[in-house]
Amino acid sequence: LLDFVDDSVKASYASSFGVLEIPENYRKRYSERLSEFSFLSTREDAGRKLIDVLAGLDAKVVVDPVLLHDKKFWYSKALPQHVNNSDFDLFYVNNSRFLSIEMIYKSESPRVHFVSIGSFRIRDVLDRKFMIRNGADPMGFLWFIKTARTVFTSSYHAVLFCLIFQKPFFAFMSGNEGRDGRLRHVLKIYELESR
Repeated sequence: LLDFVDDSVKASYASSFGVLEIPENYRKRYSERLSEFSFLSTREDAGRKLIDVLAGLDAKVVVDPVLLHDKKFWYSKALPQHVNNSDFDLFYVNNSRFLSIEMIYKSESPRVHFVSIGSFRIRDVLDRKFMIRNGADPMGFLWFIKTARTVFTSSYHAVLFCLIFQKPFFAFMSGNEGRDGRLRHVLKIYELESR
């Protein structure tokens, strides 16, 4: 909330709360601190509503900063990563329960390789076609999305990069409505709710 910054110069760009409601014991602090901003923007409608409720201010909904650059810019930032097979699907999920959807595994015959840069199931470690690459830095993250055939993710930013790279993807909701809000918002804007 930038309480260490001079009040006259405070502005936010594409902030995100990640929740639908601020807990009661934090409401007063949020209300006071948000009122000190000269300009407020957020990346999802839920954030705009929170700012209105907490501070009575009209925040603008704007695009995420990664969307301010084009595909060429982000391609130039992607650093190649080592994988055993260049024909792979990417999993970047925050909970291995998403990987239990057997249709994903049966979608290819013979099955393509799978790379996970997030959660994984222990049994997948024994599969020669399943690779875990959790050490990827942000530039490696870009390369995995750019190179994958299809991306299966619960990550908001992975979805944004799939849109930038024009990559087929499936998005999994976490079940946390606040966290899922920005993901639902961007899918709605691009009319991709079916993903």
